[in-house]
Amino acid sequence: MKDFKVKDAERWIDHWSKIYGQTTVFAVIFGVLLLFLAVDIWANCRLSKRAGYPGPMGVLSFIPCGAYFFWFGLAFWRWPNQKSG
Repeated sequence: MKDFKVKDAERWIDHWSKIYGQTTVFAVIFGVLLLFLAVDIWANCRLSKRAGYPGPMGVLSFIPCGAYFFWFGLAFWRWPNQKSG
């Protein structure tokens, strides 16, 4: 009878350690991805401010395909902070 309880406890510990281990790995990966996303949005907002455009224009990088419009726009539009002349 005692051996049966030990096996149950081992199964229970093994089951929950796998679940918490997978959850921890997922949380770490998700946190790193959120950090990269935040740095990307911050950098694009700062870049658009320096180019003379509104800062929130950098949030376009958050939208799928919006980053392409943002970068091509910066590459080919006339920048408001450039003096013509």
